[in-house]
Amino acid sequence: MNTDLKDFIYYRKNFLTKEYCKEVVRQIENGNWQSHHWYNQRTDEIFDFSYGPKALKNSQGYVDLPLDIEQTITSITDNLHPIIFEYIKDLNLEWFTGWEGYTEIKLLQYSKSQEMKTHCDHVRDIFEGERKGIPIFSIIGLLNEDYEGGKLIMFDREIKLNAGDLVIFPSNFLYPHKISPVTDGVRYSYVSWGW
Repeated sequence: MNTDLKDFIYYRKNFLTKEYCKEVVRQIENGNWQSHHWYNQRTDEIFDFSYGPKALKNSQGYVDLPLDIEQTITSITDNLHPIIFEYIKDLNLEWFTGWEGYTEIKLLQYSKSQEMKTHCDHVRDIFEGERKGIPIFSIIGLLNEDYEGGKLIMFDREIKLNAGDLVIFPSNFLYPHKISPVTDGVRYSYVSWGW
């Protein structure tokens, strides 16, 4: 059995083609972005990030997206399914073979000076409706490379992603991660969580 925490991080190069990523960025760059928020379990407070990314209003509770953006979100979300199966298979854990589902992607925009401070993905808001469970894995995908900074850091080292790549890892306190401040340009990425 794997005992190194890094063995549970899965990289998928070229999940999306660079051309597809460019088209996605073209569709979303002028979208209706709103401040990302963070929930503090200790105080039951919800905070908007003054320093953090913005999330595109998508069908996780938002309406009236242009049809091409909605189709793009659905297309990326649907294509994650076989990649998640691959991740579970590669773990090769006879006691862990299943999961219930995963969220539609959430698109994120990091402008200059924006970052995501160190955190773990104890995501709460995806379970406030009919869906019940806990997040067991996190997915981060990158859509562009024409920016500076904005590095994904885990275990005090950079997880290098290029446009079209994604990473999957457990959504728990053993996998704290952050996005360093963007120093130039705009970083576009997406996230999803499985339960």
